[in-house]
Amino acid sequence: GGGGATATGELKTKGPPGANLFVVRKMRRGEYDTFNDEDLRREFSRYGTVTRAEMTMDKETGWSKGFGFVSFSAPHEADAALVAVHGSWIDGREMKVEKTHEDGS
Repeated sequence: GGGGATATGELKTKGPPGANLFVVRKMRRGEYDTFNDEDLRREFSRYGTVTRAEMTMDKETGWSKGFGFVSFSAPHEADAALVAVHGSWIDGREMKVEKTHEDGS
């Protein structure tokens, strides 16, 4: 039996309903991207309290797959980030932001 994984102090907590965003960095097939969790957190923390910022990484290459999730502590913060970031360009890529569907809204 393996031991339980201990939290490393990284915040990866989903926010309340309406405060969770799905983020896509538009890339062509075969492109790779170095945009990571820290970059995601830095960009989105200007709009509120980020409780989770995770880019999905390719385990084999260590490069970002170009999409991830951001959660805020309140829905109005997520709304502000969505309006500000969706359609904007960050680090040379166009950003697409939408609410996640896991909240059942």
